[in-house]
Amino acid sequence: MKIAILGGTFDPVHNGHMVLADTAVKTFDLEKVIFIPAYIPPHKGEGEIADAEDRLAMVKLAIEGNDKFGVSRLEINRKNVSYSIDTLSYIKKIYPENTEIFFLAGSDSAKTLDTWKGIDKILSMCKFIVGARAGYTLKTKYKNIELMPMTPVDISSTEIRKMVRENKDIRGLVPEKVADYIERFKVYA
Repeated sequence: MKIAILGGTFDPVHNGHMVLADTAVKTFDLEKVIFIPAYIPPHKGEGEIADAEDRLAMVKLAIEGNDKFGVSRLEINRKNVSYSIDTLSYIKKIYPENTEIFFLAGSDSAKTLDTWKGIDKILSMCKFIVGARAGYTLKTKYKNIELMPMTPVDISSTEIRKMVRENKDIRGLVPEKVADYIERFKVYA
């Protein structure tokens, strides 16, 4: 069995996340990509992000109908700062020993690996995949990282939130059902 975990704030989940996950499924013949929204990411405070239940609901809407995608409440249920090392350790315990685990990250996240708690252990526990534009090079001291070429998707959750606050249309940047949810529940108003 081959699975990947894709953690993040998902504030909101956007089409860049979807392309990253879809490309990984196709490139590595994955059975599942598990989206894991953070309760409180290590680099952000609780008040700086949308409510965890809203972010989880948006991920569920984004992946609806795709049997290769799943979502986990693991980090939300912990109700604490979310560290990838803790999540990966738990995932390793609940899946059979012969499960090949991939950890997906965008090239923006990969630039900060030196700041990740337990990064050496993370890299020893799974295959670390960085979605990158063609021609992108990652300068890092770490060896167990594979660059996965993918179609460039220049979308920022920060920019999406700003657009919502400015009453600009975000359709095309997020899945349609996510845009509807944000509008209906005034997530970033």
